[in-house]
Amino acid sequence: MKSIKWLALCFVFIAFGTACTEEAIVSSDAKGGGGNNKPLKVANSENETPHSTENSFDIQVTTDGTTWTYVITKTGKNRLSHFILNLDNCDWSHLLTPDMIESATVNGLPADLATTEGNGTGCDVESISTNIIKFDNLADVDVHTIVFTLKQQFHNYQLTTVWLKAGNSCFTQEVHGPCCPVF
Repeated sequence: MKSIKWLALCFVFIAFGTACTEEAIVSSDAKGGGGNNKPLKVANSENETPHSTENSFDIQVTTDGTTWTYVITKTGKNRLSHFILNLDNCDWSHLLTPDMIESATVNGLPADLATTEGNGTGCDVESISTNIIKFDNLADVDVHTIVFTLKQQFHNYQLTTVWLKAGNSCFTQEVHGPCCPVF
């Protein structure tokens, strides 16, 4: 009987461990660089392609588990108007909702947050997730430093989808995002 309990405990540990695999956080180049952090697809493109010099961004992600920082540097021509982060990236993501965000800033100012895609972005966010946070009405600057602090520490992180709205295009790419809260 002890061996069955031990086996069950090991199974739970392995399942939890693989659902929240910790990876190194790296830079993401929206032109297709940055290792595994490559654009996934164009969500909507009227006049431009996301891989062009019109739409390119470098994203650096850092975290201590509670505070997440995304530094988005424009390396192309078009300005970034929206940044949408998918919060539904792992088995434990039901515990991570927009309500878990204690504070959020963009370049040191309070962030304009939304929990839905809204109208006119053309990003088709709901085809992937409805558990999102949108940083809206971003200023026309070359670097956006987005910082948000969670009410609870999330000790692991996973690749997650982000949507970048620039010019007439909206495209997705993968970056690291919070997953698996510390209990």
